[in-house]
Amino acid sequence: MVAPTVANLDWIRHIHLFLGLTDEDLAWILARMQEYVYQDGERILREGDPPNGMYFIREGTVEVLRGHRRLAVLERRDYFGEEGLVLRWVRGRTATARAVGTARVFFLSLSDFQDLTRRFPQVKTFLQVIARSRRRARRRQPDWLVPNEWIYLYISKHPARLMVDLWPSLLAFLASALMFGLQRLTQTRLLWLPVGLFGLAGVLLLIWHIVDWANDDYIVTNQRVVWIERVVLTYESRTEAPFRTILSLNVVRSLEGRMLGYGDVIIRTWFGAFALRNVGYASQIEAIIKEYWQRSREQTRKAERQAMLELLKERLGYTRPKPASAPSVKASPTSHSRPRLSLFLILRRIFAERLEDGVVITYRKHWITLLRRVWWQTLAGFSLMLYGTVNIIRHLTAQSSPYALPLGVVALTAFFFLLAWAIYGLLDWANDIYRLTADQVIDIERKPLGSEQKQSAPLESIQSLDHTRKGLLGLLLNYGDVHIRAGTATLVFRGVHKPDRVLQDIYQRMEERRRVKAAAEAQRERERMAEWLITYHHLIHSDESSEAGESEPPLEPPTPSSHQP
Repeated sequence: MVAPTVANLDWIRHIHLFLGLTDEDLAWILARMQEYVYQDGERILREGDPPNGMYFIREGTVEVLRGHRRLAVLERRDYFGEEGLVLRWVRGRTATARAVGTARVFFLSLSDFQDLTRRFPQVKTFLQVIARSRRRARRRQPDWLVPNEWIYLYISKHPARLMVDLWPSLLAFLASALMFGLQRLTQTRLLWLPVGLFGLAGVLLLIWHIVDWANDDYIVTNQRVVWIERVVLTYESRTEAPFRTILSLNVVRSLEGRMLGYGDVIIRTWFGAFALRNVGYASQIEAIIKEYWQRSREQTRKAERQAMLELLKERLGYTRPKPASAPSVKASPTSHSRPRLSLFLILRRIFAERLEDGVVITYRKHWITLLRRVWWQTLAGFSLMLYGTVNIIRHLTAQSSPYALPLGVVALTAFFFLLAWAIYGLLDWANDIYRLTADQVIDIERKPLGSEQKQSAPLESIQSLDHTRKGLLGLLLNYGDVHIRAGTATLVFRGVHKPDRVLQDIYQRMEERRRVKAAAEAQRERERMAEWLITYHHLIHSDESSEAGESEPPLEPPTPSSHQP
């Protein structure tokens, strides 16, 4: 058994599964756990083995594998091995768990787990939600996840909310069925058509609500909270809040939500607020988000303390300074390495919807936006060209009326006018570009032979990102708008291909930029603190030397310039 010490109670109290339990309940749970320690690379459970219990991580890190594919990396207060205990159709372990470094885990056996769920049935119900969420995450692995990002929660709206939305459609269908039955009894056929249409509308609305309910997803990873909103055949967007931008969390429930067991989790960030609406176990989900939010802050502080410790060890001579790596020298482009400007490369630069050139990524609008702009000029122009050419040929062969030549000339003149208009539209489309650099996003709108408007925003000032795909064409061809809010301004990348990929590019650049700046700022702060601590260290030693009667003068504190890493 595990002793209910203050440290263990504090550890288990912050696990979202046991939210709302008293210290006596938590001590009862701890008494049924067994402690095990695993070394680096040691297997904790194996895929396919019969489920005999579940594990809670007390200290350390555990990686979850399926075959050779890493599914997740779990840390302190995470748990695993629950799927085979709460999902009836799961007969064996669905993955392998292995320690990364030294891992200390608490094990709850199958019999003790059954005692736990009999005493606290809400724990098993919520574990079923978590287990289904993890299986869903494995089936629908999103392609926008960045390296070392893992999904912890993947849920949809509560089914009870669907029933609240469905009752008008059900009433319409039942009313039409009742009216249809009455007409059959009275042998009246006058209202069959409107009653049938009314019933059909109710059925279609019923199907619409079901599909629309299933299309909204809420995802919590180890880096951010994501809301994916879809409207059938017309709209899709993704809104996200990185943990570093979250300011507060709270839960709001309506009257029917309190009765049926769902609510809204409101997430307030630097750039505003958005909600995980109509989710079951809203309080536990809030606790999950809060747990990972606080964990990200703890990891940042821990990394800063470790870096400070390493710097002090190096300054005081306990470790050797790391040799400075030689700066990488990039070969300058020479004449023989320059690509030849072939027609293919020129056309590729004009029509490429995403073009990478070093650290600069250039986006253009989707080709469908060009087609919408010039389709009628192109179609009418080629029709006029064909008509004018036929009339001129007939005139030259003396097989036409005397009006053939002037009609042909007018038609060809109109063709060249429409051709010039279409070329202008092409250049106007090609000149509207969006750029992502190492430190900013840029929106450039340039009119051929006209004005140019340029709007930019530093990556540090970006407060929120989201994208939308509207209409059937937007969903089928995968293009839409990316909205970038920076302060009071909003940049919109309109009609870009794969807007979720564009958003992912920006998100990655923001994280890279933030890490570089945070590392530089932390390094400067560590240098400053190290100088103060080393000065204090030398003062203490000089006082001790004076008291011991040593005649050597005290050591001078090091100067910042002589201790650069």
